[in-house]
Amino acid sequence: MNHIITCCILSIACIFTAPGNPISLNRTVSPPPPSLAIQEKGKEDPLLKALSEGDLNQFYTSVYLLYQTSNDAKSPDKNYYLNNLWIFYYVASSPLYELNMDSGGGMYPNRYDISTKRSTCLFLNSSFLEEIASSLDISRDRLAHIYAEYYAVILNSLKQAYDPLFNQKKNKYEDLILKGKKSFKLKNWKQGTNMLNHLGTIEIRNDLLKFEISSIEEDFIPMLLAYFPNSEKNIRKYIRMAGYENKDINDLVNRSVGRTPKTEFLYQGRPQNHPERKSS
Repeated sequence: MNHIITCCILSIACIFTAPGNPISLNRTVSPPPPSLAIQEKGKEDPLLKALSEGDLNQFYTSVYLLYQTSNDAKSPDKNYYLNNLWIFYYVASSPLYELNMDSGGGMYPNRYDISTKRSTCLFLNSSFLEEIASSLDISRDRLAHIYAEYYAVILNSLKQAYDPLFNQKKNKYEDLILKGKKSFKLKNWKQGTNMLNHLGTIEIRNDLLKFEISSIEEDFIPMLLAYFPNSEKNIRKYIRMAGYENKDINDLVNRSVGRTPKTEFLYQGRPQNHPERKSS
């Protein structure tokens, strides 16, 4: 993945503006440390350009396509891992597309935002953590914290975007339309798509979010256990960062790796015969 990502992100404001559509990065996400900044080389980086122009669709499409060819790197070196790290940061801190029940406005984007965040989590859950850290000249623990933060932030963003009550809302909207109490047409819609088609698109997107959240959850706890063995403090820290409360942890662990001697220290307030996760 031969991409140049500039170090100017450390000094520029994290707000990218397009006409009528300002986009901001999540300021709470930690950028890579200054020691891992990349000096600007050549022409402007297309990923930064897409963000600076407020073109999330182009940004996610570009990263998604980069990921499809990333395995072509025969001899990963420091630049490869460094470039990846900055891309992971931008993906973690960039918002998802904004689509809701009442909004129209422009063309429907593809679903590369969700797929790209999912793919990023696959990279962040790495069995080569020591090798990557050595190539980057940082400690294994430092890289583990960076990767765990980005993974947790991505999972949290997907969870916030998912609407568990969507079907109820959809049925309500369809009922109002059939009774003539709500217009078929969307406000400010450039292509004239009607509300029923809009609801169908959001339903597909919501189902995809649910699927990806489940997949990412399954890998989350095993990754944290590998990155922070027996460190309850760090594991709970990133579980909370991903949007889970302490009361959710038992069920989260149970549906991912189950109750085992290696996960027993994470369980609270439940008897020893709490059922383990069933193997598929």
